[in-house]
Amino acid sequence: VYKNRGTSSPIYIIGIDAGGDPGDIMTRDVAVFNNQIYNTTPVSDTIYAIAARGDHTENVGIYHNTIHNITGGLYLHYDMGDGSDNGVYFANNIFDIPAGFPLITDENWVITGTFTLSHNFFSHLPEAYTETTMWTGDPAFVNAPANLRLSANSAAIDKAMPSTPPLTRDFDLALRYAPLDLGAFEYQPQLMLYLPLITFE
Repeated sequence: VYKNRGTSSPIYIIGIDAGGDPGDIMTRDVAVFNNQIYNTTPVSDTIYAIAARGDHTENVGIYHNTIHNITGGLYLHYDMGDGSDNGVYFANNIFDIPAGFPLITDENWVITGTFTLSHNFFSHLPEAYTETTMWTGDPAFVNAPANLRLSANSAAIDKAMPSTPPLTRDFDLALRYAPLDLGAFEYQPQLMLYLPLITFE
């Protein structure tokens, strides 16, 4: 799920919403990356701007997405219950969200598999939220919301953890290069071309 632009109206899932009976793998081999989500107003907690959720999920990643000016629906629901997940990670995203933003995390049962929650950037830290490696502050977009690319002084540059599968292109299909940047866009420095001065006599 990639290169989507969700804006101006409630949207459903740019993310994962899965569950199942013990022994079943309901969602597997899914990657959600290089998406922009901005100026959205989810109408309820069951309509998500972005979601990481699962019971019996396998090889699921939500990474390198840019979220700006949403009023709800940031939903991390990792209720593994009596099953287990394997290789689920939620990383390398940028959340430009208002102060006091609620992060919905109901039914946080014991996680019996690998669930990575790391290397995300928040303009304001959501309520009751923490992760091992994260950043807070101004992501320094070029001109939000019209241009959610990173400016040269963005703290999100060169901060990403390696992703699986590895990304080689960003939202614009521009090359990504290590160390990768957070969010949907890889910062592209402006190249200066200097020509020799030619004088005529």
